[in-house]
Amino acid sequence: MASSFIVVKFFVKEEAIVQPLFLRVNRRSLFSAVLAALFEHFADQNLKTRIDDLDQLWLSHEGTPLRWETPVGVIFDRFLAAAAVQHNSDSVALPFAVAVHGNGKPDDIGSCEDARLH
Repeated sequence: MASSFIVVKFFVKEEAIVQPLFLRVNRRSLFSAVLAALFEHFADQNLKTRIDDLDQLWLSHEGTPLRWETPVGVIFDRFLAAAAVQHNSDSVALPFAVAVHGNGKPDDIGSCEDARLH
């Protein structure tokens, strides 16, 4: 049986010296549910990249944009399935590494603010 939580490592890709944030995230949650923790953690880190603009904030895993409206467990399972096909492996490295971006959001990724309303 799969765990109800996934350990996620959030990091700001453009900021190599910034300490990442590790969270246990419920598989049923949306990534928008952890925004307050992201803002609190990265607020004190003197970032060159702003991550507080909700219209520009987006997340990715290994370069693939993550959709705000998709539950974390579904996203993780998709990467697990892709790893099984590509690498003949039945696992994805944990913690699940998620990059936080403050600009350059792809056009097909909605606002995290919209996902928070669901």
